Amino acid sequence: SRNEMMNHFGTAVIVLAGSLIAYFLYPDIGILFAVSAVACLGVVFFLNMIRPQDIDHDAARGLIDTSKTDTDTICSTPT
Repeated sequence: SRNEMMNHFGTAVIVLAGSLIAYFLYPDIGILFAVSAVACLGVVFFLNMIRPQDIDHDAARGLIDTSKTDTDTICSTPT
């Protein structure tokens, strides 16, 4: 799904940022702790961007196959 793709993309960006910081600042890599804090701020920011009416709780729990709020046409799988 698109959510899963974005989750993996975000993880890759954080790993890349941490790796680049470690590479260029080695051996003084204490700043890497800031990468986690910045990532956490990003998570909190984007979680707050989710509108409650966009959440289909039944679909989120896997109780139904399709969601009335499903507008994911970019990464939809063929049926």
